[in-house]
Amino acid sequence: MSTLSEKIEMIEKLRDDHDFQHLLNESFEILKNPIMMYDTTDYNLIAYTEGIVTDDRFWNEITTNGNFCIESQEFFKKEGFIDDMANARVITFMLSDKLKYERISGKLFNKNNVHVVNLTIVACNKSFEPDDPAVFEALCNLFSQKISASRFYQDYENTYQELLITKLIDGSIVDRELYTAHIAILYGGLKTNLYVAVLDFTQCNPEYDKLTYFRDLFRGMQPAFKYAVYSNYIIIIISSDNIMLNIKKDLNKLNGILKRKNIYAGISSCFENIFELPTYYSDAVKALNFGLTSHSGQQIYLYDKIKAPPLT
Repeated sequence: MSTLSEKIEMIEKLRDDHDFQHLLNESFEILKNPIMMYDTTDYNLIAYTEGIVTDDRFWNEITTNGNFCIESQEFFKKEGFIDDMANARVITFMLSDKLKYERISGKLFNKNNVHVVNLTIVACNKSFEPDDPAVFEALCNLFSQKISASRFYQDYENTYQELLITKLIDGSIVDRELYTAHIAILYGGLKTNLYVAVLDFTQCNPEYDKLTYFRDLFRGMQPAFKYAVYSNYIIIIISSDNIMLNIKKDLNKLNGILKRKNIYAGISSCFENIFELPTYYSDAVKALNFGLTSHSGQQIYLYDKIKAPPLT
């Protein structure tokens, strides 16, 4: 029987292997249990240990259908797996008396330290040994290094976060608990105080397909913010250490390009709970529309300034 250090050394020897499928097959030889790899968006299967015959319901479901159905996701929520995963540093046990086999799930991160993929090992071949969690965590770290080098998972992060922003604004996230782990990813890198900015481009006369160009430009200039194209606007989730937004400091380079390109922006009040995004998006649109009709010569309009106009 191999010791912990020997197993870790075996994991390290896989460092030069860049094929996820081969890595999973080789990892089975070390941990003696099968492993599945799936994304964080819709639990879409990426790869899994080949040649496994098991009666585990969830293994068979994802390897047959390519993802987990909504009923399975509801089960994960009720058993606390989604919350556990959201709060885990890297790995967490998925334990339930409703499951025949124990399993451990781990987070895989891209180069921005954003959780983009899950790795789950199922003890359907043999019971976990005491050192298996440490070995599995080492495997997760190895996979994260592979993912960090991938441009695909850099782009995937941005696409995924834009999808979440869109779902939040249009109200399609009904079951918040089901999205706990997803929203935890969206919070990543954001400071406590949040604002939503809505940018209008009609005055700089671009075609609407150029919105993606500006979104990517802004993202490159201030990558700590979150961006989306929605309803012919660019949406920016801004975060700050301050409860009062300092446009020159917090928006930095973006402030200059808005003026140069004649782009107008409405910005909401400060908030903390990102599930409240629809309300603050609406306020930002109100601030923007006020600015566009007031002809005051400003580029940026704060909802806090227009909701309580000064007495005359």
